[in-house]
Amino acid sequence: MKKFYCLLSIVLSLFSSCFTTALEIPEPYILAQTIPNVPVSCDECIIQLRQGEAPVDPQADLRQSMHQAIQELSARYDQINEQIYQLESGSSESVTWAQEELSNLLEELYIWYQQNDEEFNSLDQAVQSDKISQDESVMQWVHYIEQLNQQINQLKVEQSDIEVEHQQLLNQLNEVTQAEITQDDTQTIYNQCLLYPYSVKAYPLEGVMLNSQVPLDQYLSQIDAILKEIVPKAYQVVTYEQIYQAFNTLIDESELKLRLHGKTNMSIDPTAYEPYRYAKELSLADIQTVAEFGQKDYYRTQQLIDYQTLYQRIVHLKGEQWDYFHQINQEIFQALKEQLVNYLNDQSLNKDIDIEQVRKLHQKYQLQLAIYDENSQQWQSVEAGNGYTTRFASRQVLIDTPVNSNDISSTTTVESTSQSPMENHLDQIKERILKEQALSNPEKPSTSQKPKPQRNAPEVKQNSTQETTQRLKNDQVSLPSTGELLSYTLIGLAICLVGGGIVAINYSKRKAYRKKIDEIELD
Repeated sequence: MKKFYCLLSIVLSLFSSCFTTALEIPEPYILAQTIPNVPVSCDECIIQLRQGEAPVDPQADLRQSMHQAIQELSARYDQINEQIYQLESGSSESVTWAQEELSNLLEELYIWYQQNDEEFNSLDQAVQSDKISQDESVMQWVHYIEQLNQQINQLKVEQSDIEVEHQQLLNQLNEVTQAEITQDDTQTIYNQCLLYPYSVKAYPLEGVMLNSQVPLDQYLSQIDAILKEIVPKAYQVVTYEQIYQAFNTLIDESELKLRLHGKTNMSIDPTAYEPYRYAKELSLADIQTVAEFGQKDYYRTQQLIDYQTLYQRIVHLKGEQWDYFHQINQEIFQALKEQLVNYLNDQSLNKDIDIEQVRKLHQKYQLQLAIYDENSQQWQSVEAGNGYTTRFASRQVLIDTPVNSNDISSTTTVESTSQSPMENHLDQIKERILKEQALSNPEKPSTSQKPKPQRNAPEVKQNSTQETTQRLKNDQVSLPSTGELLSYTLIGLAICLVGGGIVAINYSKRKAYRKKIDEIELD
C-alpha cells in the first residue's frame, strides 16, 4: 500500500515542478571625475577646442526612462514569483494542496474498492492503479492539477520574457553609461585644455558679420571685438619687439652675474619648449632669463651664431603659439582677412593715417591680417603665418656690440673713428673758442666798418648765409649726456672771460698810449 502511494505521488509530482530565480537590479553607476596631471597633447586640445563644449546630455531623459522600466520589470518579476509560489505551495488552490486532496481521495477509493469489489484484491498493483485512476473524481483532481501547472508554466514563460527584456535594458543602459563616461572624459579634456594660457574657445563663423557701411575706426572696432575672443591674452602680453630687445641688449658681465645669481637656467631643448607652445605661459621674465644665460655662454664662447640661434628659437616659439590658437579658429581669421581687405580696397583707404590705424590693430594683437602693397596700390591679405615671426627671426642681434665685456656700455655705441669722441669734442671746443676770440679782436673790422652792399649784395648775402649755415652745421656736435657738456661749457666761458679781460686791458693800454702820442704831437 505504501509503495502504491509513493508511486502515485511521484507520478502526480511530475505535473508540478517549479523553480524560481531572483532578478537583481544593478547598483547605480557613480562616476568619479579626476583631472589628470599630465598635460593634454597639443593636437588633442586643438581637436577638442574646435569641436566646442559638449552639449547638455541629450540622453538624460532616456536614461531615466530606462531606469524606470527596469524598476517596473523588477516589480512585475517579483509579482510573478509570488504568484508561482502561491500556485505551487499555497495553503489553498495550489498544486501542493490539490495533491494532498487527491492523495486523500485515492486512499478513500482504495479502501472502498477493497470493501465493495471482491475482484479488486486479486488484481496486481498496476491494474489496481489504473482502475482507481479511471474514477471520475480522480480524473477531475488530476485535470485541476494540470490546470494549475499550466498557469505556473505561463507565468514562467512571462517571467522568462521579463528576464530577456530586463537584460536588453541593462545592455542599453550600459551603452548609455559608457557613452556618458566618454562624453564626461571628453568634457574633462575640453575643460583642461581651456585652462591653458594660449587656448581659446571656438568662435562661431556666423558671428563674423561686419558692417562695412561705417568709418574705418568703427570697422576696426568690430574686428577688435572679435580678436579679443580668439587671441589669448598671454600671447598679447609679450611682443616680438620685446623679445628682440631682450636679446639685443648686451649686459655687462659683472652685472650679468648679479642678475643670474640664484636663477636656474631654462632648458633650451625642443622637448622643454613643447609646453610653452600652448600649456605654459612664456612670460617676458622667462625670455629675459633665457637671453641672460645665452649672453653668459656668449661671453664664454664668443660665438654669436649660437646666441642668434637661441633668439630665433624663442621667436619661432612665439610663432608656434600663434599656430596653436590660429588652428582653433582658422576659418574666423580667414574671414576677417578677406572682409578687411575687401573693405579697405573698396573704400580706397590707402592714406598714411589709414595704414597707421590698421598697423596699430596689428601691433595690439601681434598679428597681421592685411598689408598694403605700394606697387599695386592695393591691400592684400597675409596668407601664411602672422606676419611677425619671419620678419623678426631674420633680424640680427648684437651686430655692433664688441665681444670684450670691458668695452661694453649699455647706453652708448662704439664709433669707428681714428680718434676717441672725447678728443674730437676737445678739438672742436678749442676751435670754437679761437673763433670767438678772433671775432672779439678790435683789429678786425666791425660791422659798422663793413663796406656798403653793391648791386650783387643779395647774392653775397646769400652766399654768406649758406657759408654760415654750413659752418654751423660743421660746428654742431652731439655731446654725451653724462655731464661733460656742462663742464666743457664752463671751461669755455672761463677762457672767454680771461681772453676778454686780456683784450680789454690791451685795448685800454693802447688807447692810453695813443692819447699820449697825440699830446706829444700837439706839443
